[in-house]
Amino acid sequence: VNSDEEVGSPSSRPLVEAEAVNAAYSIVMEPSMGFSLKTARKGLGEFRLHIEGRASHAGAFPEDGISAIEEMAHQILRIQALKDWDAGTTINVGLIDGGSARNTIPAEANAVIDVRVTSADEGERVTSALYSLYPVNTDTTLEMTGHLHRPPMEREGPVAELFARVQSLGAELGMELSESSTGGGSDANLTAALGIPTIDGMGAVGEHPHADGEYLVAAELPKRAELLAHCLRML
Repeated sequence: VNSDEEVGSPSSRPLVEAEAVNAAYSIVMEPSMGFSLKTARKGLGEFRLHIEGRASHAGAFPEDGISAIEEMAHQILRIQALKDWDAGTTINVGLIDGGSARNTIPAEANAVIDVRVTSADEGERVTSALYSLYPVNTDTTLEMTGHLHRPPMEREGPVAELFARVQSLGAELGMELSESSTGGGSDANLTAALGIPTIDGMGAVGEHPHADGEYLVAAELPKRAELLAHCLRML
């Protein structure tokens, strides 16, 4: 049971990884998507862009000011252009702030960027591009911080092989198990990145996580417990 997974596993990650390297496989009890298990998850990253310009009175001396917000607008377009639908890479500038008053040229602006990638190569591409951003207005300064804090869980050999085994064990119990991928992250990202055979979505069956309509199907709980017990006995 991990109490800090929702905030990125900042304290538990070293413990999870230390245990995982000695494990034969990793079963993660995240909820399933419908009735399917999860064999791929996107890697997650959080980046922050800070821009500095120069404050000035917007009415009396506008020419003396350098707008950090105007520069941020240029940079947001560049950042959003890094997405690649075909590769499954999504970029979201989800938070922005800046300025101090309506009548003051803004001296500072900030943005928080969510990055999600399906492969390590895409993670490296986006990270490199973000750290290579340069000012449109050369009188402004840019500072980028952040990184990919969860590597992608890619559907490669160990993951695919474990799913096939779990699927077979489920069939022994009369269950038809399918697989799916998701853009959200979990501790499965951590163990899969270490090369440990990993299966996710072995928890409760339900829908709409993190939403007002979130629910689980109570009638499925005994079946999921039976599947987990069978896997622990037979794997």
